[in-house]
Amino acid sequence: MKPIKAIKPTNNVNDLIKQMGSTGFNARRLSKATDIVEKMFKDKECRNFLGLSGAMIPAGMTELVIEMIENEWIHGIVTTGANITHDLINAIGNKHYIGALDKDDAELRKKKIDRIYDIYMKDEVYESLEDFSQNVLKTLPKKKYSSAGLMKEFGKALSKKFPASHSWVRIAYENNVPIFCPSLPDCGFGMQIWLFKQFNELDVDLFLDWHEFVNELVWTAKRTGCLLIGGGVPKNFILQAQQFADTNHKYAVQLTTDSPQWGGLSGATLSEGISWGKISPDAMYQTVYGDATISLPLIISAVKERLKKK
Repeated sequence: MKPIKAIKPTNNVNDLIKQMGSTGFNARRLSKATDIVEKMFKDKECRNFLGLSGAMIPAGMTELVIEMIENEWIHGIVTTGANITHDLINAIGNKHYIGALDKDDAELRKKKIDRIYDIYMKDEVYESLEDFSQNVLKTLPKKKYSSAGLMKEFGKALSKKFPASHSWVRIAYENNVPIFCPSLPDCGFGMQIWLFKQFNELDVDLFLDWHEFVNELVWTAKRTGCLLIGGGVPKNFILQAQQFADTNHKYAVQLTTDSPQWGGLSGATLSEGISWGKISPDAMYQTVYGDATISLPLIISAVKERLKKK
């Protein structure tokens, strides 16, 4: 048995994460998860997928996603529509603001301020989102689109119109990383697509996502790994695709606030996925319980430091 070692204060994130490996509870989980992510990102024969749930973008996680894309650490992204919506909102010149929990939401409504927990956003941003979205949709070639195909077109539009924007949708397009959004209708951006389709022809087939994700990414990979931020549709989509492959995820890390005893997918253990053939029995995997806006910056910062040194 190895003794527990107390953490010594440090000004280095990577050193802190390494020290956590000799402690207990979720500190040790975080340290192990970081080790797995490092191995996954270094494995040149592994195709890695990022599951991005919730509203990570308005919470300030954009640059972390960009870091993973630009370093070629991830090769496909499955996201909720919220993260796309808020990325587009930022990209075209709007902002999210530091808010408060103790404000009267009825008063915020009168002031046309939308609240995402402790984040504020002006309701008027949807006007510019509508203008941008409708203008892009009008220019699209007439063909059938998967969600990834549609996001590629919007990434291209951002690259032309807002080339300096800190947009992960734009960066993904420029680095040829596909973005899948199986729950595309369930967001502000999805409503813009619905609005356009009321008066115009646009063929979006979300079932094409399976073809492109499974056939072109999963089946052709020697090994796969996943970093799952939250749960929901992105987690299920990434894991379920492995049921149709000859191989299962070799690496898997999950950052979640949900726990397994309620039976829901978002809190389900990664080991449960072994029984489905989604995760390999000999895989390296770890769940970290806690707020991803805390754990993800620590993990990516530590991994960046390690890979820079190597």
